[in-house]
Amino acid sequence: MSGKGYIFLYPITKEFVMTQGMVPDFLKGRYTGGFGSMMLVNYADSNVGPYSELLFIPGKFDYKGKKWQTISKIYVSSEASIVNGRKNWGIPKERAMFEFKRLNEREERIIVTAGETRILDVVLRSGVIPFPVSTKFLPFHLVQREKQQEIISQLVLEWLAQF
Repeated sequence: MSGKGYIFLYPITKEFVMTQGMVPDFLKGRYTGGFGSMMLVNYADSNVGPYSELLFIPGKFDYKGKKWQTISKIYVSSEASIVNGRKNWGIPKERAMFEFKRLNEREERIIVTAGETRILDVVLRSGVIPFPVSTKFLPFHLVQREKQQEIISQLVLEWLAQF
């Protein structure tokens, strides 16, 4: 997969996760903290073709004695991504419309709309100093559940970030 995206990391309260985190039933009451994250990605290439996504990871959860991340909400721009995400990853993907509008060399406006609801409307500025980022030594452990089947993944993400 290749594309361009934005990753936002932020401290998140237990109260927010429990009331607004869209936590799946099998992880409710198991929140252990950690940073939450939101990712906004516009894939130019993937095994299901080009598509965009906006996803929310509310933090870490204790599950079977280990700390896991989970994608509690994700919006994508293609039906193929919805089908593949649920089948292969157990990720509860929903359809949305994405608009990426370049404002100048460093700024971009992104609007995400699901039905009549505007989920996101933001102007983001990219940095000018590139540096490599990898989760190779701190892999991302993900647990999802689809139709009572547990799906566990260890993701290694690598990208060129800008500061």
